[in-house]
Amino acid sequence: MLNKDEYKILISCADDAELFYFLFKSLNPHESKTDGKKIVSIIVALIKLGFLDSWRKNEDEWSTIDDLCEKEFEVYANYSCSSFEEHLDIYGYGPHEFRITDKGLDEIQKPEYEKYER
Repeated sequence: MLNKDEYKILISCADDAELFYFLFKSLNPHESKTDGKKIVSIIVALIKLGFLDSWRKNEDEWSTIDDLCEKEFEVYANYSCSSFEEHLDIYGYGPHEFRITDKGLDEIQKPEYEKYER
């Protein structure tokens, strides 16, 4: 079973692929309480479980990440963007995009997660 933070990250990607900013804001809606390193470790765990996919922007194209490790996402270690505009100023539209998988969608629809919506 997913913990609440894992669930929130998957929910933030349930409608569309998202940049790190939106995953960060799902756990930090008002102020930074969960740091970028913790969010990266959650993302890596969700990817390894098959619930989340990640893509890397290379110039003008997106490609899947085959060599997954936390080092891939170390750019977010000290992440603290408070607005989407700030994210765009620092990182542009990237450098990663995150998408929930069909397996992840099936997982978040289980009844045991209704308690997280309260």
